[in-house]
Amino acid sequence: MTVRRQDYVHKLLAVFDKLDDLDDVPGLRLLYRVFAALFQLSSPELVNELTDETALPTVIAALEHHPKRPHVNHRAVLHSLKLHNPLNLEPQLTHLLSRVNLLLYLRDSVLPVGTDEVALEVLRNQAVVNRNKAVLWIVGEDARVRALANRFQIEDKDLLHVLRFFEELLQNLKTVPPDEQETVYLRLVRCDVLSNVCHATRHKDVKVRQCCSDIVNHFVLADTGLLRDYIMSEPSMLQCFAEQTVREADSGLQAQWQEVARVVLETRAQREMYVFRGSTTVYDIEETFYAMIYRNDGNIIEPLLWGIRKLAQAAGAAPTTGVQARIDAAQLRVYDNGFYSAAPVINTCLSGHGDRASAWALGVDLPQQVSLIAKIPSTLHSSKRLLACLWVLRGLVESDAPALHASIAEHDPFEALMPLVLRRGLVGSTMLSLLDTVWSKNRAELVKLIATVHGGYLEKLAGTHVGNNFRMRHQKNAEEGLYGGGRDVVCDNETADIDTKPQVEGDASQPKEPSGTAGLGGLLNAYGEAEEGGFRFPE
Repeated sequence: MTVRRQDYVHKLLAVFDKLDDLDDVPGLRLLYRVFAALFQLSSPELVNELTDETALPTVIAALEHHPKRPHVNHRAVLHSLKLHNPLNLEPQLTHLLSRVNLLLYLRDSVLPVGTDEVALEVLRNQAVVNRNKAVLWIVGEDARVRALANRFQIEDKDLLHVLRFFEELLQNLKTVPPDEQETVYLRLVRCDVLSNVCHATRHKDVKVRQCCSDIVNHFVLADTGLLRDYIMSEPSMLQCFAEQTVREADSGLQAQWQEVARVVLETRAQREMYVFRGSTTVYDIEETFYAMIYRNDGNIIEPLLWGIRKLAQAAGAAPTTGVQARIDAAQLRVYDNGFYSAAPVINTCLSGHGDRASAWALGVDLPQQVSLIAKIPSTLHSSKRLLACLWVLRGLVESDAPALHASIAEHDPFEALMPLVLRRGLVGSTMLSLLDTVWSKNRAELVKLIATVHGGYLEKLAGTHVGNNFRMRHQKNAEEGLYGGGRDVVCDNETADIDTKPQVEGDASQPKEPSGTAGLGGLLNAYGEAEEGGFRFPE
Protein backbone atom coordinates (compact mmCIF):
# COMPACT_ATOMS: atom_id res chain seq x y z
CA MET A 1 0.00 0.00 0.00
CA THR A 2 1.24 3.48 -0.93
CA VAL A 3 0.65 4.93 2.55
CA ARG A 4 2.89 2.33 4.15
CA ARG A 5 5.46 2.26 1.32
CA GLN A 6 6.01 6.02 1.49
CA ASP A 7 6.16 5.95 5.32
CA TYR A 8 3.35 8.52 5.49
CA VAL A 9 2.40 7.54 9.05
CA HIS A 10 5.63 8.71 10.64
CA LYS A 11 5.69 11.80 8.43
CA LEU A 12 2.15 12.69 9.57
CA LEU A 13 3.16 12.20 13.22
CA ALA A 14 6.02 14.64 12.71
CA VAL A 15 3.56 17.14 11.18
CA PHE A 16 1.32 16.74 14.24
CA ASP A 17 4.18 17.56 16.58
CA LYS A 18 4.82 20.83 14.72
CA LEU A 19 1.13 21.81 14.54
CA ASP A 20 0.71 20.98 18.23
CA ASP A 21 3.68 23.17 19.17
CA LEU A 22 2.17 26.04 17.16
CA ASP A 23 -1.32 25.36 18.55
CA ASP A 24 -2.62 25.46 14.96
CA VAL A 25 -6.24 24.39 15.57
CA PRO A 26 -7.38 24.45 11.88
CA GLY A 27 -4.36 22.34 10.95
CA LEU A 28 -4.98 19.94 13.84
CA ARG A 29 -8.61 19.51 12.77
CA LEU A 30 -7.52 18.74 9.24
CA LEU A 31 -5.02 16.22 10.59
CA TYR A 32 -7.82 14.59 12.62
CA ARG A 33 -9.66 13.89 9.34
CA VAL A 34 -6.53 12.35 7.87
CA PHE A 35 -5.90 9.97 10.78
CA ALA A 36 -9.59 9.03 11.04
CA ALA A 37 -9.54 8.22 7.30
CA LEU A 38 -6.49 5.96 7.73
CA PHE A 39 -8.48 3.78 10.13
CA GLN A 40 -11.21 3.45 7.48
CA LEU A 41 -8.98 1.78 4.87
CA SER A 42 -9.66 -1.79 6.08
CA SER A 43 -5.97 -2.52 6.29
CA PRO A 44 -4.83 -4.58 9.32
CA GLU A 45 -1.20 -3.87 8.42
CA LEU A 46 -1.80 -0.12 8.46
CA VAL A 47 -3.66 -0.33 11.80
CA ASN A 48 -0.72 -2.26 13.25
CA GLU A 49 1.61 0.49 12.10
CA LEU A 50 -0.62 3.21 13.57
CA THR A 51 -0.69 1.41 16.92
CA ASP A 52 2.92 0.30 17.30
CA GLU A 53 4.50 1.15 20.65
CA THR A 54 6.12 4.40 19.48
CA ALA A 55 3.22 5.73 17.39
CA LEU A 56 0.16 4.90 19.52
CA PRO A 57 0.34 7.72 22.13
CA THR A 58 0.85 10.33 19.40
CA VAL A 59 -1.99 8.91 17.26
CA ILE A 60 -4.34 9.23 20.22
CA ALA A 61 -3.19 12.82 20.75
CA ALA A 62 -3.72 13.59 17.05
CA LEU A 63 -7.36 12.52 17.37
CA GLU A 64 -8.17 15.17 20.00
CA HIS A 65 -9.40 17.91 17.64
CA HIS A 66 -12.69 16.71 16.16
CA PRO A 67 -13.81 19.23 13.49
CA LYS A 68 -17.40 19.44 14.76
CA ARG A 69 -17.11 18.63 18.46
CA PRO A 70 -15.51 20.26 21.49
CA HIS A 71 -11.85 19.54 22.07
CA VAL A 72 -11.17 16.47 24.28
CA ASN A 73 -7.78 16.30 25.98
CA HIS A 74 -7.10 12.60 25.57
CA ARG A 75 -3.57 12.99 26.91
CA ALA A 76 -4.91 14.24 30.24
CA VAL A 77 -7.38 11.35 30.38
CA LEU A 78 -4.61 8.83 29.74
CA HIS A 79 -2.56 10.42 32.49
CA SER A 80 -5.46 10.02 34.91
CA LEU A 81 -5.77 6.37 33.84
CA LYS A 82 -2.20 5.71 34.89
CA LEU A 83 -1.97 2.14 36.11
CA HIS A 84 -2.38 1.80 39.88
CA ASN A 85 0.39 -0.49 41.03
CA PRO A 86 -0.35 -1.79 44.55
CA LEU A 87 1.45 -5.04 43.76
CA ASN A 88 4.74 -3.37 42.84
CA LEU A 89 4.54 -4.95 39.42
CA GLU A 90 7.70 -5.29 37.40
CA PRO A 91 8.22 -2.82 34.50
CA GLN A 92 7.70 -5.51 31.87
CA LEU A 93 4.22 -6.29 33.18
CA THR A 94 3.30 -2.66 33.75
CA HIS A 95 4.21 -1.93 30.13
CA LEU A 96 1.97 -4.73 28.81
CA LEU A 97 -1.01 -3.65 30.91
CA SER A 98 -0.56 0.01 29.98
CA ARG A 99 -0.54 -0.90 26.31
CA VAL A 100 -3.81 -2.84 26.77
CA ASN A 101 -5.35 0.28 28.33
CA LEU A 102 -4.18 2.46 25.42
CA LEU A 103 -5.57 0.11 22.78
CA LEU A 104 -8.96 -0.19 24.47
CA TYR A 105 -9.17 3.54 25.08
CA LEU A 106 -8.41 4.21 21.40
CA ARG A 107 -11.08 1.74 20.29
CA ASP A 108 -13.83 2.69 22.75
CA SER A 109 -13.35 6.42 23.38
CA VAL A 110 -11.19 8.01 20.69
CA LEU A 111 -12.12 6.68 17.27
CA PRO A 112 -15.29 8.21 15.82
CA VAL A 113 -18.58 6.33 15.54
CA GLY A 114 -18.70 4.34 12.31
CA THR A 115 -15.02 3.42 12.24
CA ASP A 116 -14.29 0.45 9.99
CA GLU A 117 -15.01 -2.90 11.70
CA VAL A 118 -11.70 -4.33 10.50
CA ALA A 119 -9.80 -1.64 12.38
CA LEU A 120 -11.83 -2.18 15.56
CA GLU A 121 -11.28 -5.94 15.36
CA VAL A 122 -7.53 -5.47 14.94
CA LEU A 123 -7.45 -3.25 18.02
CA ARG A 124 -9.42 -5.80 20.02
CA ASN A 125 -7.10 -8.62 18.96
CA GLN A 126 -4.03 -6.59 19.85
CA ALA A 127 -5.50 -5.89 23.30
CA VAL A 128 -6.27 -9.60 23.80
CA VAL A 129 -2.77 -10.66 22.76
CA ASN A 130 -1.09 -8.19 25.11
CA ARG A 131 -3.47 -9.06 27.95
CA ASN A 132 -2.80 -12.78 27.52
CA LYS A 133 0.93 -12.11 27.59
CA ALA A 134 0.48 -10.22 30.85
CA VAL A 135 -1.70 -12.91 32.42
CA LEU A 136 0.60 -15.75 31.46
CA TRP A 137 3.61 -13.78 32.66
CA ILE A 138 2.04 -13.26 36.09
CA VAL A 139 1.07 -16.89 36.58
CA GLY A 140 4.02 -18.33 34.71
CA GLU A 141 6.04 -19.05 37.86
CA ASP A 142 5.07 -20.39 41.27
CA ALA A 143 7.07 -17.68 43.00
CA ARG A 144 5.04 -14.90 41.38
CA VAL A 145 1.73 -16.59 42.18
CA ARG A 146 2.68 -17.17 45.81
CA ALA A 147 3.81 -13.57 46.17
CA LEU A 148 0.44 -12.43 44.85
CA ALA A 149 -1.55 -14.85 47.04
CA ASN A 150 0.35 -13.77 50.13
CA ARG A 151 -1.09 -10.28 49.67
CA PHE A 152 -4.60 -11.60 50.44
CA GLN A 153 -4.30 -10.52 54.06
CA ILE A 154 -7.08 -8.74 55.95
CA GLU A 155 -4.66 -6.22 57.41
CA ASP A 156 -3.28 -5.24 53.97
CA LYS A 157 -4.53 -1.71 53.22
CA ASP A 158 -4.47 -2.47 49.47
CA LEU A 159 -6.38 -5.76 49.82
CA LEU A 160 -9.34 -4.60 47.71
CA HIS A 161 -7.04 -3.45 44.87
CA VAL A 162 -5.12 -6.73 45.02
CA LEU A 163 -8.26 -8.86 44.90
CA ARG A 164 -9.76 -6.83 42.07
CA PHE A 165 -6.53 -7.15 40.11
CA PHE A 166 -6.54 -10.92 40.65
CA GLU A 167 -10.25 -11.26 39.77
CA GLU A 168 -9.64 -9.34 36.53
CA LEU A 169 -6.72 -11.66 35.84
CA LEU A 170 -9.01 -14.70 36.11
CA GLN A 171 -11.60 -12.97 33.96
CA ASN A 172 -8.99 -12.45 31.26
CA LEU A 173 -7.98 -16.11 31.43
CA LYS A 174 -11.12 -16.87 29.40
CA THR A 175 -9.34 -15.66 26.27
CA VAL A 176 -6.32 -17.92 26.88
CA PRO A 177 -6.26 -21.30 25.05
CA PRO A 178 -7.96 -24.09 27.08
CA ASP A 179 -4.83 -26.17 27.65
CA GLU A 180 -2.99 -23.13 29.05
CA GLN A 181 -6.03 -22.29 31.22
CA GLU A 182 -5.87 -25.73 32.84
CA THR A 183 -2.16 -25.30 33.55
CA VAL A 184 -2.78 -21.90 35.12
CA TYR A 185 -5.59 -23.09 37.41
CA LEU A 186 -3.49 -26.06 38.53
CA ARG A 187 -0.69 -23.68 39.46
CA LEU A 188 -3.09 -21.36 41.30
CA VAL A 189 -4.46 -24.25 43.35
CA ARG A 190 -0.98 -25.59 44.06
CA CYS A 191 0.12 -22.19 45.34
CA ASP A 192 -2.71 -21.96 47.92
CA VAL A 193 -4.57 -19.10 46.26
CA LEU A 194 -7.96 -20.47 47.34
CA SER A 195 -6.85 -20.93 50.94
CA ASN A 196 -5.77 -17.29 51.16
CA VAL A 197 -8.99 -16.14 49.51
CA CYS A 198 -11.02 -17.95 52.18
CA HIS A 199 -9.12 -16.08 54.91
CA ALA A 200 -10.06 -12.80 53.23
CA THR A 201 -13.80 -13.66 53.35
CA ARG A 202 -13.78 -12.53 57.01
CA HIS A 203 -13.13 -8.93 56.01
CA LYS A 204 -15.71 -6.38 57.16
CA ASP A 205 -15.83 -4.63 53.75
CA VAL A 206 -18.56 -6.16 51.57
CA LYS A 207 -16.59 -5.19 48.44
CA VAL A 208 -13.70 -7.37 49.58
CA ARG A 209 -16.03 -10.28 50.28
CA GLN A 210 -17.64 -9.78 46.85
CA CYS A 211 -14.23 -10.09 45.19
CA CYS A 212 -13.53 -13.28 47.16
CA SER A 213 -16.83 -14.77 46.01
CA ASP A 214 -16.12 -13.81 42.38
CA ILE A 215 -12.67 -15.44 42.53
CA VAL A 216 -14.08 -18.71 43.89
CA ASN A 217 -16.80 -18.67 41.23
CA HIS A 218 -14.14 -18.45 38.53
CA PHE A 219 -12.69 -21.73 39.85
CA VAL A 220 -16.17 -23.31 39.94
CA LEU A 221 -16.89 -22.32 36.35
CA ALA A 222 -13.44 -23.24 35.07
CA ASP A 223 -13.09 -26.72 36.60
CA THR A 224 -15.29 -27.89 39.47
CA GLY A 225 -13.47 -31.22 39.51
CA LEU A 226 -10.18 -29.46 40.21
CA LEU A 227 -11.84 -27.55 43.05
CA ARG A 228 -13.14 -30.82 44.48
CA ASP A 229 -9.69 -32.40 44.27
CA TYR A 230 -8.29 -29.48 46.24
CA ILE A 231 -11.05 -29.76 48.87
CA MET A 232 -10.04 -33.40 49.41
CA SER A 233 -6.62 -32.21 50.52
CA GLU A 234 -7.95 -29.10 52.31
CA PRO A 235 -11.37 -29.94 53.84
CA SER A 236 -11.41 -26.60 55.65
CA MET A 237 -12.16 -25.05 52.25
CA LEU A 238 -15.62 -26.65 52.14
CA GLN A 239 -16.15 -25.61 55.74
CA CYS A 240 -15.42 -22.02 54.69
CA PHE A 241 -18.05 -22.28 51.92
CA ALA A 242 -20.59 -23.62 54.42
CA GLU A 243 -19.86 -20.82 56.90
CA GLN A 244 -20.28 -18.15 54.25
CA THR A 245 -23.55 -19.74 53.15
CA VAL A 246 -25.16 -19.10 56.53
CA ARG A 247 -23.14 -16.23 58.01
CA GLU A 248 -22.76 -13.80 55.09
CA ALA A 249 -24.72 -10.66 55.95
CA ASP A 250 -25.27 -9.59 52.33
CA SER A 251 -28.14 -11.59 50.81
CA GLY A 252 -26.72 -11.49 47.28
CA LEU A 253 -23.35 -12.85 48.39
CA GLN A 254 -25.09 -15.40 50.59
CA ALA A 255 -26.87 -16.77 47.52
CA GLN A 256 -23.57 -16.99 45.61
CA TRP A 257 -21.90 -18.98 48.39
CA GLN A 258 -24.98 -21.21 48.61
CA GLU A 259 -24.61 -22.06 44.93
CA VAL A 260 -20.88 -22.72 45.29
CA ALA A 261 -21.47 -25.15 48.17
CA ARG A 262 -24.36 -26.83 46.37
CA VAL A 263 -22.41 -27.33 43.12
CA VAL A 264 -19.41 -28.78 44.97
CA LEU A 265 -21.61 -31.28 46.83
CA GLU A 266 -23.94 -32.18 43.95
CA THR A 267 -23.45 -35.75 42.71
CA ARG A 268 -24.67 -35.89 39.11
CA ALA A 269 -22.75 -32.84 37.87
CA GLN A 270 -19.55 -34.18 39.40
CA ARG A 271 -19.93 -37.53 37.65
CA GLU A 272 -20.35 -35.72 34.35
CA MET A 273 -17.26 -33.61 35.10
CA TYR A 274 -15.05 -36.59 35.91
CA VAL A 275 -16.27 -38.51 32.83
CA PHE A 276 -15.52 -35.44 30.70
CA ARG A 277 -12.00 -35.35 32.15
CA GLY A 278 -11.52 -38.99 31.15
CA SER A 279 -11.57 -40.48 34.65
CA THR A 280 -12.26 -44.22 34.76
CA THR A 281 -12.68 -44.29 38.55
CA VAL A 282 -15.59 -41.90 38.95
CA TYR A 283 -17.30 -43.79 41.75
CA ASP A 284 -14.04 -44.36 43.62
CA ILE A 285 -13.42 -40.60 43.55
CA GLU A 286 -16.96 -39.95 44.77
CA GLU A 287 -16.55 -42.50 47.55
CA THR A 288 -13.35 -40.80 48.73
CA PHE A 289 -14.90 -37.35 48.52
CA TYR A 290 -18.04 -38.15 50.50
CA ALA A 291 -16.12 -40.23 53.02
CA MET A 292 -14.07 -37.09 53.66
CA ILE A 293 -17.19 -34.92 54.02
CA TYR A 294 -18.98 -37.12 56.54
CA ARG A 295 -16.05 -38.30 58.60
CA ASN A 296 -16.01 -37.07 62.20
CA ASP A 297 -19.83 -36.94 62.09
CA GLY A 298 -19.91 -34.39 59.29
CA ASN A 299 -17.98 -31.62 61.07
CA ILE A 300 -16.96 -30.16 57.72
CA ILE A 301 -20.55 -29.26 56.87
CA GLU A 302 -21.53 -28.57 60.48
CA PRO A 303 -21.74 -24.78 59.84
CA LEU A 304 -24.80 -25.42 57.66
CA LEU A 305 -26.73 -26.33 60.81
CA TRP A 306 -26.20 -22.97 62.52
CA GLY A 307 -29.61 -21.52 61.59
CA ILE A 308 -31.41 -24.81 62.35
CA ARG A 309 -29.90 -25.06 65.82
CA LYS A 310 -30.68 -21.44 66.64
CA LEU A 311 -34.30 -21.76 65.52
CA ALA A 312 -34.76 -25.02 67.43
CA GLN A 313 -33.44 -23.28 70.56
CA ALA A 314 -35.79 -20.36 69.94
CA ALA A 315 -38.73 -22.76 69.81
CA GLY A 316 -38.35 -23.33 73.54
CA ALA A 317 -37.39 -19.78 74.52
CA ALA A 318 -39.23 -17.93 77.25
CA PRO A 319 -41.47 -15.07 76.07
CA THR A 320 -40.00 -11.58 76.05
CA THR A 321 -41.55 -8.15 75.91
CA GLY A 322 -40.65 -4.59 74.97
CA VAL A 323 -37.24 -3.77 73.53
CA GLN A 324 -35.86 -7.24 74.22
CA ALA A 325 -38.70 -8.78 72.19
CA ARG A 326 -37.77 -6.63 69.21
CA ILE A 327 -34.11 -7.62 69.49
CA ASP A 328 -35.04 -11.30 69.77
CA ALA A 329 -37.36 -10.96 66.79
CA ALA A 330 -34.58 -9.42 64.70
CA GLN A 331 -32.25 -12.26 65.67
CA LEU A 332 -34.94 -14.76 64.69
CA ARG A 333 -35.06 -13.19 61.25
CA VAL A 334 -31.29 -13.66 60.94
CA TYR A 335 -31.68 -17.31 61.95
CA ASP A 336 -34.42 -17.68 59.32
CA ASN A 337 -32.09 -16.29 56.66
CA GLY A 338 -29.31 -18.68 57.70
CA PHE A 339 -31.68 -21.67 57.62
CA TYR A 340 -33.20 -20.59 54.31
CA SER A 341 -29.78 -20.22 52.68
CA ALA A 342 -28.45 -23.53 54.02
CA ALA A 343 -31.57 -25.62 53.26
CA PRO A 344 -30.85 -26.29 49.52
CA VAL A 345 -27.28 -27.26 50.39
CA ILE A 346 -28.47 -29.59 53.16
CA ASN A 347 -30.92 -31.11 50.66
CA THR A 348 -27.97 -31.75 48.35
CA CYS A 349 -26.00 -33.29 51.24
CA LEU A 350 -28.83 -35.77 51.80
CA SER A 351 -29.50 -36.66 48.14
CA GLY A 352 -27.60 -39.61 46.71
CA HIS A 353 -24.90 -39.74 49.38
CA GLY A 354 -25.97 -43.02 50.93
CA ASP A 355 -25.75 -44.29 54.48
CA ARG A 356 -23.14 -41.75 55.55
CA ALA A 357 -25.48 -38.83 54.95
CA SER A 358 -28.35 -40.61 56.70
CA ALA A 359 -26.19 -41.39 59.71
CA TRP A 360 -25.11 -37.75 59.85
CA ALA A 361 -28.73 -36.53 59.69
CA LEU A 362 -29.73 -38.84 62.52
CA GLY A 363 -26.64 -37.95 64.53
CA VAL A 364 -27.54 -34.25 64.51
CA ASP A 365 -31.27 -34.97 65.16
CA LEU A 366 -32.21 -33.30 61.90
CA PRO A 367 -35.80 -34.70 61.73
CA GLN A 368 -36.52 -33.64 65.32
CA GLN A 369 -35.09 -30.14 64.87
CA VAL A 370 -36.95 -29.54 61.59
CA SER A 371 -40.15 -30.69 63.29
CA LEU A 372 -39.61 -28.21 66.13
CA ILE A 373 -39.01 -25.39 63.66
CA ALA A 374 -42.07 -26.33 61.58
CA LYS A 375 -44.23 -25.99 64.69
CA ILE A 376 -43.13 -22.41 65.35
CA PRO A 377 -46.32 -20.35 64.82
CA SER A 378 -46.57 -18.78 61.38
CA THR A 379 -46.02 -15.02 61.20
CA LEU A 380 -45.88 -12.35 58.56
CA HIS A 381 -42.25 -13.14 57.73
CA SER A 382 -42.25 -16.96 58.05
CA SER A 383 -42.27 -18.03 54.38
CA LYS A 384 -38.50 -18.47 54.27
CA ARG A 385 -38.59 -20.67 57.37
CA LEU A 386 -41.42 -22.81 56.01
CA LEU A 387 -39.76 -23.25 52.61
CA ALA A 388 -36.50 -24.24 54.28
CA CYS A 389 -38.33 -26.85 56.38
CA LEU A 390 -39.96 -28.29 53.27
CA TRP A 391 -36.66 -28.44 51.34
CA VAL A 392 -34.85 -30.23 54.16
CA LEU A 393 -37.76 -32.61 54.72
CA ARG A 394 -37.77 -33.46 51.04
CA GLY A 395 -34.08 -34.38 51.27
CA LEU A 396 -34.83 -36.58 54.29
CA VAL A 397 -37.72 -38.26 52.48
CA GLU A 398 -35.63 -38.87 49.35
CA SER A 399 -32.99 -40.64 51.45
CA ASP A 400 -33.29 -44.44 51.42
CA ALA A 401 -32.70 -44.77 55.18
CA PRO A 402 -35.79 -46.23 56.97
CA ALA A 403 -34.46 -44.91 60.29
CA LEU A 404 -34.79 -41.36 58.99
CA HIS A 405 -38.38 -41.95 57.91
CA ALA A 406 -39.19 -43.47 61.31
CA SER A 407 -37.72 -40.43 63.02
CA ILE A 408 -39.81 -38.11 60.85
CA ALA A 409 -42.95 -40.08 61.71
CA GLU A 410 -42.08 -40.02 65.41
CA HIS A 411 -41.80 -36.22 65.55
CA ASP A 412 -44.53 -35.61 62.93
CA PRO A 413 -43.70 -32.24 61.36
CA PHE A 414 -46.76 -32.73 59.15
CA GLU A 415 -48.95 -31.70 62.08
CA ALA A 416 -47.88 -28.13 61.41
CA LEU A 417 -47.17 -28.42 57.69
CA MET A 418 -50.28 -30.09 56.27
CA PRO A 419 -52.33 -26.83 56.41
CA LEU A 420 -49.90 -25.47 53.82
CA VAL A 421 -51.62 -27.51 51.10
CA LEU A 422 -54.35 -24.85 51.20
CA ARG A 423 -51.97 -22.00 50.51
CA ARG A 424 -51.33 -20.38 47.19
CA GLY A 425 -47.89 -19.51 45.88
CA LEU A 426 -44.47 -21.09 46.35
CA VAL A 427 -45.09 -22.39 49.88
CA GLY A 428 -48.21 -24.29 48.83
CA SER A 429 -46.68 -25.74 45.67
CA THR A 430 -43.56 -26.83 47.57
CA MET A 431 -45.73 -28.60 50.15
CA LEU A 432 -47.57 -30.44 47.37
CA SER A 433 -44.21 -31.39 45.88
CA LEU A 434 -43.15 -32.86 49.24
CA LEU A 435 -46.35 -34.95 49.39
CA ASP A 436 -45.72 -36.05 45.82
CA THR A 437 -42.25 -37.26 46.85
CA VAL A 438 -43.66 -39.18 49.84
CA TRP A 439 -46.11 -41.23 47.77
CA SER A 440 -43.90 -41.63 44.66
CA LYS A 441 -40.98 -42.92 46.77
CA ASN A 442 -43.53 -44.96 48.76
CA ARG A 443 -42.22 -44.11 52.22
CA ALA A 444 -44.87 -46.39 53.73
CA GLU A 445 -44.58 -45.16 57.32
CA LEU A 446 -45.04 -41.56 56.23
CA VAL A 447 -47.84 -42.44 53.80
CA LYS A 448 -49.71 -44.13 56.65
CA LEU A 449 -49.10 -41.20 59.03
CA ILE A 450 -50.37 -38.58 56.59
CA ALA A 451 -53.31 -40.67 55.34
CA THR A 452 -54.58 -41.62 58.81
CA VAL A 453 -53.63 -38.78 61.14
CA HIS A 454 -53.91 -35.93 58.63
CA GLY A 455 -56.33 -37.51 56.16
CA GLY A 456 -58.73 -34.59 56.40
CA TYR A 457 -56.31 -32.42 54.47
CA LEU A 458 -55.97 -35.12 51.81
CA GLU A 459 -59.74 -35.01 51.41
CA LYS A 460 -59.41 -31.35 50.42
CA LEU A 461 -57.03 -32.50 47.65
CA ALA A 462 -59.56 -34.99 46.25
CA GLY A 463 -59.58 -34.83 42.46
CA THR A 464 -56.02 -33.52 42.25
CA HIS A 465 -53.00 -35.45 41.04
CA VAL A 466 -51.37 -35.51 44.49
CA GLY A 467 -54.58 -36.34 46.39
CA ASN A 468 -55.67 -39.18 44.10
CA ASN A 469 -52.25 -40.80 43.88
CA PHE A 470 -51.66 -40.49 47.61
CA ARG A 471 -54.95 -42.25 48.43
CA MET A 472 -54.25 -44.97 45.85
CA ARG A 473 -50.75 -45.52 47.28
CA HIS A 474 -52.15 -45.73 50.81
CA GLN A 475 -54.78 -48.29 49.82
CA LYS A 476 -52.28 -50.40 47.89
CA ASN A 477 -49.85 -50.40 50.83
CA ALA A 478 -52.65 -51.53 53.13
CA GLU A 479 -53.66 -54.33 50.74
CA GLU A 480 -50.06 -55.52 50.44
CA GLY A 481 -49.62 -55.56 54.22
CA LEU A 482 -46.87 -52.94 54.27
CA TYR A 483 -48.35 -51.46 57.43
CA GLY A 484 -47.97 -54.68 59.40
CA GLY A 485 -50.44 -57.57 59.72
CA GLY A 486 -52.10 -56.73 56.41
CA ARG A 487 -54.69 -54.54 58.09
CA ASP A 488 -56.58 -52.22 55.86
CA VAL A 489 -56.14 -48.63 57.03
CA VAL A 490 -58.75 -46.12 55.96
CA CYS A 491 -58.25 -42.38 55.75
CA ASP A 492 -59.72 -40.67 58.78
CA ASN A 493 -62.29 -38.30 57.36
CA GLU A 494 -63.48 -37.27 60.77
CA THR A 495 -60.50 -35.07 61.51
CA ALA A 496 -60.96 -31.55 62.79
CA ASP A 497 -62.76 -29.06 60.58
CA ILE A 498 -60.50 -27.54 57.97
CA ASP A 499 -61.06 -24.12 56.55
CA THR A 500 -60.79 -24.43 52.80
CA LYS A 501 -60.24 -20.72 52.35
CA PRO A 502 -56.68 -20.24 51.00
CA GLN A 503 -54.41 -18.96 53.74
CA VAL A 504 -52.06 -16.03 53.33
CA GLU A 505 -49.09 -14.93 55.35
CA GLY A 506 -50.13 -13.33 58.62
CA ASP A 507 -53.84 -14.19 58.19
CA ALA A 508 -55.85 -14.77 61.36
CA SER A 509 -57.02 -18.05 59.84
CA GLN A 510 -53.59 -19.62 60.37
CA PRO A 511 -53.51 -22.83 62.46
CA LYS A 512 -53.34 -22.18 66.17
CA GLU A 513 -50.00 -22.38 67.90
CA PRO A 514 -49.13 -26.03 68.56
CA SER A 515 -48.41 -27.15 72.10
CA GLY A 516 -44.82 -26.80 73.25
CA THR A 517 -44.19 -23.49 71.46
CA ALA A 518 -46.12 -21.07 73.65
CA GLY A 519 -42.84 -19.58 74.82
CA LEU A 520 -42.44 -17.88 71.47
CA GLY A 521 -45.63 -15.84 71.82
CA GLY A 522 -44.21 -12.47 72.81
CA LEU A 523 -41.14 -12.86 70.61
CA LEU A 524 -43.13 -13.67 67.49
CA ASN A 525 -45.66 -10.89 68.05
CA ALA A 526 -42.77 -8.45 67.94
CA TYR A 527 -41.15 -10.35 65.05
CA GLY A 528 -43.68 -9.09 62.54
CA GLU A 529 -43.01 -5.49 63.59
CA ALA A 530 -39.22 -5.54 63.84
CA GLU A 531 -37.41 -2.94 61.77
CA GLU A 532 -35.48 -4.13 58.72
CA GLY A 533 -31.68 -3.97 58.83
CA GLY A 534 -29.39 -2.48 61.42
CA PHE A 535 -28.78 -5.71 63.31
CA ARG A 536 -25.37 -7.31 63.69
CA PHE A 537 -24.93 -11.00 63.11
CA PRO A 538 -25.23 -12.71 66.53
CA GLU A 539 -22.27 -14.76 67.67
